[in-house]
Amino acid sequence: MRLWYLFAAELRKTVTLPAVWAGAGVALLGSTVITLLNAFGVRAALEAGQPSRVAFTSPFEAAFAAMPIGVVGAVVVGVVAMSSEYTANSTDVGGGRQISATLTATPRRARVLVTKAIAVALSVGAVTAVTMPVTIGVARAVIGDAGAETVTLGEAVTRCLGGTLYSTLMGLIA
Repeated sequence: MRLWYLFAAELRKTVTLPAVWAGAGVALLGSTVITLLNAFGVRAALEAGQPSRVAFTSPFEAAFAAMPIGVVGAVVVGVVAMSSEYTANSTDVGGGRQISATLTATPRRARVLVTKAIAVALSVGAVTAVTMPVTIGVARAVIGDAGAETVTLGEAVTRCLGGTLYSTLMGLIA
């Protein structure tokens, strides 16, 4: 089987798993909710004239503080995508174990693992690429310009790329 077709099949399998969508939802919705809570706390502290009550005062930092919830979603995506073929569901023909069909079509396990890893990396990267700007926008909408720290565009892009790399690697490690 050609490598491109194998990759397309793994990516298709990954995006059709309901648990992958649940992990993506946890990453996006969980991070957004935590960002909202952080941003309202920052805004309240700034309006009260007590910025020392919060650990950070910028919208960017309020959004990045919610990143661990996004990493939980990345871990779910990574675990489910890499292990879904190994489950034994009694309702499937042959008792499940889709891995038998995968290894029959592609007997080289290294190719299967590499394409699964690439599919996980792309899936987690896409979810993180959507989640980070959404959370930063939500924090900016709540806090406004009252934040003490401004982040340059270059620094914001660098930190978002670093956050995406971190989430992707955590998804792969899981």
